[in-house]
Amino acid sequence: MSPAFGGDSSSRSVINALRLIEEVADLGPGVTAAELSRNLGLSKSATYRLVNLLSQEEYLVRTPDLGGFALGAKIDALIGIASQQSVPDR
Repeated sequence: MSPAFGGDSSSRSVINALRLIEEVADLGPGVTAAELSRNLGLSKSATYRLVNLLSQEEYLVRTPDLGGFALGAKIDALIGIASQQSVPDR
């Protein structure tokens, strides 16, 4: 995703949430909010808001030691759905 997206604040929040999910996927289970903040160039408060919201909605989960985050059940469900669908050639 392009970090240069210049939409309104709601659009930027959606883009940041998607970037955060991608970063958790790239770094793997246990990535901390501080690492996400630093890697994505987001403020700590924005990062914590996003990880808390994404955790509430089950896109992320806290690791058992509560020290980091991993992809959640909704991501697993989306992957399962996507792997079963075929994309038309058009």
